[in-house]
Amino acid sequence: MQKQNTQFQPDVSFNIPAEIQAYAASKGLTCLATGGGCDFIVHVDYDGHIAVLMTDFGETPCWVDDISNVVLFGDKDDWSTELANVEFRSATEAMDYMYRWSKGEV
Repeated sequence: MQKQNTQFQPDVSFNIPAEIQAYAASKGLTCLATGGGCDFIVHVDYDGHIAVLMTDFGETPCWVDDISNVVLFGDKDDWSTELANVEFRSATEAMDYMYRWSKGEV
C-alpha cells in the first residue's frame, strides 16, 4: 500500500506565498482571487462580513513575520464598508486573530 502525501500543497494560481497559504489553511482560512493580480487570505462569516489579511499597502504579506493587518468589512461584496483595521506584529498573529474571529471569540 502506498503512503498518501499529507503535506500541504500550495495553490500556485494564487499570488500568495506558499508559507502564508499553508498557515492560513491550518486555520481554516481561504484564498480569494481578485482577478487583478493581488489575492488575499480571507474568512467570510454567515452574515456576509469578511476579514481580510493585508499589509498597510493593501496587498498580501510576503512573509509570515511581516507586520500585517486584519481588515473587517461589513459586506463581502463591498469593501468600502470597513468596520475595523487591526495591526499585528506578524501575518501569523493576524491569521490567529482571524481564526478566533471566525469562531466568535473576538
